[in-house]
Amino acid sequence: MRTGRYTRTDMKKLILEYLELTAIGVLVVIVVFALFRNIAPWKAAAISALAVGVLHGIIFFMHRGTIVSLGEQSFVFQEKGRPPSEVPFSEVRSVQGPGMSRGAKIGLGLGIGAAAFVVLLMIGAASSAGVGGN
Repeated sequence: MRTGRYTRTDMKKLILEYLELTAIGVLVVIVVFALFRNIAPWKAAAISALAVGVLHGIIFFMHRGTIVSLGEQSFVFQEKGRPPSEVPFSEVRSVQGPGMSRGAKIGLGLGIGAAAFVVLLMIGAASSAGVGGN
């Protein structure tokens, strides 16, 4: 069954990919708060945000690729850090212009929201426990 441009299977895969990234981000937040439990909660939140941002930036940078050459029946695509691979035009399901897809934006928004929620919960827990300081 199709929902807009994506099949339900495509959407499930997309959601799972972004849930994995979100889980990694939440794990980073938890680890940072565990390691820096003796500093002010806002400082730990800032360190968490920086660590999650850097981690996501590295992941997205590593998945970049370029079209190396075009032929009549195929093109050659090279993902960063991998050998080039030939892709027949008949195997291309869709082409997207510049920018993120709607699914990617939704996944990114959900990930940011989940990470912010966890950070706020941890700040609240640390504040009520009297951890931190100024």
